[in-house]
Amino acid sequence: MGDPVYAAVDLGGTKIIIMTVDRERSVKERVEFSTPPARAPALMLREIKDYIELLLGKQGKLQLASIGICCAGFVNKEGHVISSPNIPALHNFPLKIETEGMFSVPVIVENDANAAAYGEYRFGAGRGSANMLFITVSTGVGCGIILEHKIYRGSGGFAGELGHFQVAEDQTPCACGNRGCLEKLSSGEAIAWRASQEYAQQMDTADVFQAFRKGEPESKLVIDRAVDCLARGIANALNLLNPEKVIIGGGVSNEEECFIAPLMECLHKYTIAPALKMVEVCKGELGADAGVWGMFALMEESFS
Repeated sequence: MGDPVYAAVDLGGTKIIIMTVDRERSVKERVEFSTPPARAPALMLREIKDYIELLLGKQGKLQLASIGICCAGFVNKEGHVISSPNIPALHNFPLKIETEGMFSVPVIVENDANAAAYGEYRFGAGRGSANMLFITVSTGVGCGIILEHKIYRGSGGFAGELGHFQVAEDQTPCACGNRGCLEKLSSGEAIAWRASQEYAQQMDTADVFQAFRKGEPESKLVIDRAVDCLARGIANALNLLNPEKVIIGGGVSNEEECFIAPLMECLHKYTIAPALKMVEVCKGELGADAGVWGMFALMEESFS
């Protein structure tokens, strides 16, 4: 028997991150690769298994103790993915059961925003906060909620779906089945899509922010609307939950001057003064690894 390690997996709409961590919280190996498009879940799990075995083999004499997987989408308390708008292949998929069957070790499955929230709460910008929100703006828009030092999942496990708030009159269809969801107005994917319409050419998110910095009015229109809609959604969450800290993560959070600073200004328009006065809004400290660190923390608490 080798030294026990945990394998934490962040299964996102754009990329997959796998990290192996030992009981001393030392990262043994880490790998990041693109999420395979439209692959059957079994094939996706097989690819993850191959990578985990590769990472374990690099170190030698390591024994896989457990696996924690976070993924985008609606995940119930039994680790079953009810639906995943950004990873359609996982629709109605028993991820926990299938992963346990493939690896023969204990498995925890969690929503990706919840995992990232817990990672920042335990090891990042949320340390010491009893009540906080982690809001991720990347392929989609997600929200993890920490209430009284615990992940708040709701009755079925679906709490925190900020990306499906209705914040504006908009008929853009969302993969969840509704129209006008915040995710279709403020996510990185939405920003790129709307800019492509304005410019009548294909744009990615980086192109849009670059155009914004050059002062191009088309990109300013798109980003200003994305910021305003996101501020409305966050303000609703602040007014409802009254957290002491809001942490912004995801790829779009790196655009501090173009996106985060204007977001702070917009929050003043929509949030009640007492809730805004006592909340600190900041950028996450763990970056893209917030989710895998959150899964490690959950495994550490459950299996150590």
